[in-house]
Amino acid sequence: MVSFKAFYTERTTLGIIEDIDIDGIGIVKAKVDSGNQGYNVLHASEITPHDDSVTFNTVNGKSFKKKVVEKVKIHIGSGHKEDRFVVTFNVKVGSQFFSDIPFSLGDRVDNEEPVLLGEPFIRQLDALIDVNKSRVIENADIKKIAQLKDDIKKLWIEFEDLDNKSVTTYYVKREIDLKEAEIKKLESKLPKHLKPPKPPKPHNPFTKEFKAAYDAVDRAG
Repeated sequence: MVSFKAFYTERTTLGIIEDIDIDGIGIVKAKVDSGNQGYNVLHASEITPHDDSVTFNTVNGKSFKKKVVEKVKIHIGSGHKEDRFVVTFNVKVGSQFFSDIPFSLGDRVDNEEPVLLGEPFIRQLDALIDVNKSRVIENADIKKIAQLKDDIKKLWIEFEDLDNKSVTTYYVKREIDLKEAEIKKLESKLPKHLKPPKPPKPHNPFTKEFKAAYDAVDRAG
């Protein structure tokens, strides 16, 4: 039997605001609301039904045509109700991946967070909520970037111990280039508040002689 302490230590903790990665949309700011007993909500505009599908615009300048999996009636306060279409997206929260998560489409233009996470999905996350914190979950891409930077440091140490003219040096440098390109790609997807400041241009340690040898091996294949 899992102890009371272990049960709460092992469960995911969410802040009241978290960044989630929605497939096809990217990283978006989400409000965590365990008081919402319905589906997650995604901001959408220009919602147009087409038989069993719906087209709509959403955050990050994205537009979709998605199959409608359900139509629901939502209480929006003051006795008013609103009919909404429900569609599904794959979602990543931290390092956890979830397939076919339902979202109702609603106008959240007046809300700071374009996504609302409801109690059913929070339960699926098996998460506790700390209402005094925001962005508790470390972004998975941030963790990957940190690992790649650590790998690059180790490769530079290996590189400095090699002869500049050796073929091995070329392959070590190519591995560094590939990892740096992956970092750049990952950083381009990060939300503004997570993007690192632009670093000063690094000193190029390569001699003209090495660059000529590097380019020759590259052309050779």
